[in-house]
Formats: sequence, C-alpha cells, structure tokens
Amino acid sequence: MKPTSGTYSPQLDHLRFFAAMLVFFWHSLHSKGLLDATYAPDIKLISWLEEGHTGVSLFMVLSGYLLFSIMDGKRIDLVSFFINRVLRIFPLVIFWAICLVDLNARTLANILLSFIPIGTAMQGQGVDGFWSISIELNFYLLVPFLIGHLNQYDDINMRKAGFKKICGLLLLIAFSLFFRSLASFRGEDAKILSYYSIFGRATEFLFGGLALVFNKHFHPKLMTKAWLLFFSSFIFLLFMDKFNRLGGYYGLASGSFTYDAIWTLMNAVAGLFYGSLILLYTDDKFKSSGRISRLMAFGGAISYSIYLNHFFTLNVIHALRAKYCGVNPLSVVDALYLYVVCALVLTLAFSTLTYYIVEKPFLKKKRSYVLNDAPA
Repeated sequence: MKPTSGTYSPQLDHLRFFAAMLVFFWHSLHSKGLLDATYAPDIKLISWLEEGHTGVSLFMVLSGYLLFSIMDGKRIDLVSFFINRVLRIFPLVIFWAICLVDLNARTLANILLSFIPIGTAMQGQGVDGFWSISIELNFYLLVPFLIGHLNQYDDINMRKAGFKKICGLLLLIAFSLFFRSLASFRGEDAKILSYYSIFGRATEFLFGGLALVFNKHFHPKLMTKAWLLFFSSFIFLLFMDKFNRLGGYYGLASGSFTYDAIWTLMNAVAGLFYGSLILLYTDDKFKSSGRISRLMAFGGAISYSIYLNHFFTLNVIHALRAKYCGVNPLSVVDALYLYVVCALVLTLAFSTLTYYIVEKPFLKKKRSYVLNDAPA
C-alpha cells in the first residue's frame, strides 16, 4: 500500500502480508481445534510460527515504523492526518458492522463494545479483530504529539538528535514495562494488559519507532543490522519456545509469577525481534521489483482485509463442515485441506474483493499531511 506521504517501500507490504498470514494460520489451526491448545513442536522455529498471534505484534511494530518514517523531522497537518486514518480504517469496519447487524450476528452495542480493548474481546462481547483497531486508533491520537516532542531534538547534529530520541523511546518502553509489572503485582491480568490493551501494544509500537530512528540517524551497515537480527531472533525463539512448552497462549496457567513475567515481557521481546527484522529487510539490498515481490506487495495491500475477513471465512468453512460432514472428526489431511487451503483461498479471494470495492475508493481520497521539513 503506497503511502500519501513519504517514500513507498514494498518490503513493508511484504511484512504486512507475512503478519496477516501468521494471524490467519494461527486462527485456522487453533480456533477450530485442529491443534491441541498445548501442542509444542520440537523445532524452536516452529514454536514461533505455531504461536502466530505474534503477527499482531508485527502489525503494531510496522505501524510505529511507518508513522515515524513519515513524520519524523516533519511538520504535520493534523486534520489531514486524522482524515487519512479515518479513510484507512473505517470503511471496512463500517462494512462489517452493517453485515453483522444485518445478519443478526452482533448488535450495535456489541460492535461499540469492541472498541473498548480491555476485557470485551476476552468475554466474547465484541467483534473479532476490532479490539486491535481500537488500539491502533489510540496510537493515531498519541503519535503526532509524541513525534512532535521528539522533533524538538532536531536542532542539533544528526547523531546527537538520534541519541536523544532513542533515549526518549527507551524510557517510554521502560515505563510501559514498569507499569504493567506493577499492575500485575497488584492483581491485574498480565495477559489482558499486554495483549489486549495499548499499555502492552505501545511497547511494540515504540520499538517500530526505535528501529526507524536508529536507521535514519545512525545509518547502520548491513552487517550491523544482520547481527542485531541474529541476537534478537535468538532471544525471541528461545522465549517463544519456552512460552509454547509452558502451554502457550491458551494453556499457560494464570496466577503465577511465570505467567505474569512472560506476558509482561512478551511485547518487548516481540518488539525487539520484529523491529530488527524490519530494520534489516527494508535495507536497499533487499529491494526487488520482480513478480514475487509485486505479488507479496499486493498481499500487503490487502492485509487489512485479510485480517478482518478471515474470521468470517473460517466460520463459513466451519459451518459448511458441520452441515455436510456433521460432527465426525476429520483426518489431519482433510482438516488441513479444509481449514488451511480452502479457507486461505476463500479469504484471499474475498479480501481482494473487499479491497477493491470497499477500501480502495476511500484510499484514493487520502491526501498528504506532511507540510514540509521541520525547521532545523
């Protein structure tokens, strides 16, 4: 998806598509019971892919990276910025709100509750996926003021400005970790705070900004980026493997120090890894205009539709299975074919349709919100 402000990077769309696929496979394999909730693969890399809910983390880090890349060092027309966000987010949300109310699948109250990100998603009152949009909207309200404050450091040389911005972002990340640690110590659910609220997701967003500031102000060499990704992936894979073997998203028992510690650290570990991945993959060495690159970039363009639509397509597949196959258990091959292959084809086809019919007409109305470079 090409931005209205800043330089387009197809690699970011590749990563959006990858994030959407992580979430899709996570729900397709787990939501209908294809994999046991406590399944732990032997290979550590698969533990990361099997816990595909971290695709949401990648989306959050990408949002931070993209918004910082557009707004860092710039003056912003806030009205145009917020209009663009409305044009980006709400057409598909309104489309699904109308469909769900018309199908009697949700009431208007359920839909409005979905934009309260803490608790309602866990209680089944809201609409699947809407809680994360609520968190994105919180980011959009805060980020212009955060970046505007950090831009005050641009009156000094590039590296000093970058150092001060990085220190500021690290302090905010540390505050997020401290706040959630304190809240869990006082009895709040660490999983809900980290997964379903801005208090946890802000950490990932800030890591996206951190990656952009580091890249822009210090111009690290490719080898430096590679070593940073190697270091962060080592930590991330070990962390996710341990998390997976303790029960993972569904099976890790609450009420223990281990539960609180893992969920409190989850956003920081994922943010560091995905920030490092973005830092390396967006390097000019990986730019490509070939057919595969264009296809993945298109997948990134429709990733928002994939994210919201796949809940519906998986339910359609499940309803068809119940109608024609009954409750008889499926073989592993049949289950993978039905819930992964068929559901994926249906999701991609439907998402392409909603992108062109629902999203794109409004995306064309977006306008640049960058006024000019901030004064030095």
